[in-house]
Amino acid sequence: MAVQKENTGKCAACCPDGQPQFRPLVGGYERAAERLSAALAEAGLHVVVITERRERAWPAVELIDGYEVRRLSCLYRRHLHAVSSLLSFAGFLLRHGRAFDIWHVHQYGSHATLAIALGKLLHRPVVLKLTNSAAMGIEKALGNGIVGRITAFFHQRVSACIAVSEETAKRQSVSAFP
Repeated sequence: MAVQKENTGKCAACCPDGQPQFRPLVGGYERAAERLSAALAEAGLHVVVITERRERAWPAVELIDGYEVRRLSCLYRRHLHAVSSLLSFAGFLLRHGRAFDIWHVHQYGSHATLAIALGKLLHRPVVLKLTNSAAMGIEKALGNGIVGRITAFFHQRVSACIAVSEETAKRQSVSAFP
């Protein structure tokens, strides 16, 4: 999602979910991202949501409730989905990321890792929303082994975190998040 303050021209980019889904897919994370996008737009910011375009029937660009949705191409096929989605996100952020003052990632995971790494490269702060601290929480999403260590390395270098509950905030401090 990208956010631009209309009177100053400042922007912010947000990428929803560790699984970057958005309308027309509807679930708890997607609804939360919609509410956040609409609230930021209502506050006078220009918001662009960056998400996947899993089907050609879905519009590539759409205006909803005062914010823009940009759906990036991906191959929604087994063994190709994650890689193609990450490549599309990387391409978008490398081409357009400097236009945004801040990037907001709606959930931890591989897309957050990418956004944090590219944010460091492009000198853009990344704000990460921490959504869950239970059995399927932060540690589970970051994984283990070398990939898990790399993911944790970048997640611990995010500019700021937003915890949605006290329990998540406590887990965040134990996990060495900012």
